[in-house]
Amino acid sequence: MKRLLTILTALFTLAACTSIEENVSRESMDKALEGKPVCVTFSLPNVQVSSPTRSLDSEGEITGEPYLDPNKLFLVVCGHNQSIKYIRKAELIGSPQVVPVSDIPDYPINDPDGVTEVTMYTFQVLLELSDSDRTIHFLGNVDEDRLITGSSSYQVLPGLLSYEGKQAYWQKVYLENIHPKTDEHGQYVMQNGSYLPDDYTVNRLKYVPLIRNYAKIQVTDATDPADGFELHSYSVIYYPKRGSIVPYRSNAGSFNFNTAADSRLSGYERCDFPTLEETLGYQGNLPSGVAFDHSIPDASMFEDPSTSGGKVIRYDKTNPDQGFYIYERGVPTTTMDPTFIIIRGRFGGEGEYYYYRLDLMETKVVNHESVYQYYPIYRNFRYNIQLNRISSQGVSTPEAAANASGAEDISADISMRHLSDISNGQTRLVVEPYMARTLTGPNESGYYYLYARFFNDVNSAVPNVDWGAVSVELEPMEDGSDDILILYDDQGHDVHGGGFFYPVAQEVGGESGFRVIRFNTIEPLDETKTQKIKITGRNQYVYEQYPLYREVEISLQKKQALTVDCDQHELSIQLGSKQKVSVTIPAGLPDSMFPLEFIMEAEAKTLTPDNSVAGNNLPVQAGISISDNPGY
Repeated sequence: MKRLLTILTALFTLAACTSIEENVSRESMDKALEGKPVCVTFSLPNVQVSSPTRSLDSEGEITGEPYLDPNKLFLVVCGHNQSIKYIRKAELIGSPQVVPVSDIPDYPINDPDGVTEVTMYTFQVLLELSDSDRTIHFLGNVDEDRLITGSSSYQVLPGLLSYEGKQAYWQKVYLENIHPKTDEHGQYVMQNGSYLPDDYTVNRLKYVPLIRNYAKIQVTDATDPADGFELHSYSVIYYPKRGSIVPYRSNAGSFNFNTAADSRLSGYERCDFPTLEETLGYQGNLPSGVAFDHSIPDASMFEDPSTSGGKVIRYDKTNPDQGFYIYERGVPTTTMDPTFIIIRGRFGGEGEYYYYRLDLMETKVVNHESVYQYYPIYRNFRYNIQLNRISSQGVSTPEAAANASGAEDISADISMRHLSDISNGQTRLVVEPYMARTLTGPNESGYYYLYARFFNDVNSAVPNVDWGAVSVELEPMEDGSDDILILYDDQGHDVHGGGFFYPVAQEVGGESGFRVIRFNTIEPLDETKTQKIKITGRNQYVYEQYPLYREVEISLQKKQALTVDCDQHELSIQLGSKQKVSVTIPAGLPDSMFPLEFIMEAEAKTLTPDNSVAGNNLPVQAGISISDNPGY
């Protein structure tokens, strides 16, 4: 399969690049003020807020123009242990203001679209003064009846879904406390029966970039007219009918995408696509039980998209903003088919119209080999599939295209453009294998590998290959115990906790600039333990250049027993006799440990898997005997 050109960019880019906290006193306030009302204002940049007379109850489908209903913006306020303290509704005040991006500390330094100004909407809400820290979740376009208080935000918010196909918004802001403002005499300032917030609270809530719970998918025709192809229309097939309000990292057990201790926001708005996919291993928050729309529009709808009810888009090269909005979903699995695109176009000049299937796939280097993998579809991103060249006729119907192999006759590359950088807007560090790993013991056949590349220019595709540009450190165990990891430098020598080395740049899978990092583990212990490998990249030739670093967390799983049971303990030797084998997997066994291999021996090799059984979620196959007894 040839590679499909897929350009991924931010749907709406906002990132926290600088701190806006002022150096103010953090002294405790009068205890009598705890829980008193404080009137706080905050602004939302780059969010289209509809007129208060317009309502999501009759409009605002995810397939239409996204906007925030000002009557459906709520703040969920949580305490130190993330217990939900109270929920407040925000009120739109004043008129929208156009603000230069230079006035917004949280706007990216290198905006990929060259935006110079944004529209800002201001809201007001009554919160409660607090001497303790508070985490505030902003929820937009949420049905008030579905906001149910619970013991913890981690229990309530991950299961909160959009309703009736609406788009939704989310953000999380952390405050050390919520204190009142004082005047020059040290007196607390009140206005209209409530306290005013201090400068710290004002600045922490001044600009709040919301995260949308949908992605945008577009197709752009960049083929050479001389090649004889013309894009006519396209549709997105197999997408979730509902989506979660908040992104949630189930593998990390939290909403936090930015581990910096002083992070004000959730961190998601800082993350470019490679960071989410590679460094954080974010799987996308698709709650269980969400149905998928797998319908395929009729050929008549592709011929005349105005009859499709929004299921098919007529391609218009003069309208670059057109596209489909769909909810976030992860990569396909054996039980969840991929989201794909069907296009209709004329092939061969004035010839016939044909249909083609496009899959959102990328090429990755895994174990030194190039493999094709599907992209996850992340919220708040735009996926622009650019057609370069189509070299042959397609199929005659949309149904045939859906059943065909995707992108067989479409030549392509993969290009990515970031939401924003994650540091100072200049350099970039990419670390594979994209997520924290959980291992069950040492690799007896050799090593485990990590791959990293560092770029002096965030927009460049040429990695820095200089010695010293990338360093690798094995961080000591947090509890002071012995290392569970064995890190090897380029000469094969062990690097112990607290030690580091500079890996040389190598070519991997035909691509240059990779730093190949080898490691192994000790034997499993009586408990699961975790250790981190820190990978740092820096531009050595720029004065006061801030380094980038990624920590890859490796967990060594303790030994666990798998229970195997059978319905019958003696199996009839009659041909075709059935035997159900159940394998009980320990609770909490990490997904990253799979695949697991179960080997079963049977007399005369007569035991074979029955793959026709519905719901069989452990794919099995027959193999050769491993027994030394020739009778088995």
